[in-house]
Amino acid sequence: MFTGRSFFVPRRATKDTQFNGYFIRKNTTLIGNFRDLLMDEAAGWHNPEDFDPDRFIRDGRLKIPVNFLPFAWGKRRCVGEMFTRANVFLVVAGLLQAFNFETVPGNPVTVETVENFTPTVNHYKTYVTLR
Repeated sequence: MFTGRSFFVPRRATKDTQFNGYFIRKNTTLIGNFRDLLMDEAAGWHNPEDFDPDRFIRDGRLKIPVNFLPFAWGKRRCVGEMFTRANVFLVVAGLLQAFNFETVPGNPVTVETVENFTPTVNHYKTYVTLR
């Protein structure tokens, strides 16, 4: 999975609290690590860099793990989630309906990312032909 950004929007602790054995003082700024939530093997992702749709299928049914939160969670989750899901579906379905996509022989696709402020995927070549 490609994580478009590495960190969540900062939050502020509204009171002194304990979390996973850590004391967090009131007014502390908290920044969640978005990439680790979706890609860390310690968070339950086996081979997170591999494309594996089976990780979301159990007994022939779609099963989304509780720690799969690409749009964050809670009352401040991404307001564009439903719009994004619908748009991505329509765009990808339209492209797959109209075109064939093939890799260029001798030019393998890699999943390595280039780390910037926002990670990006390395460029690669592909053949795109009309169906």
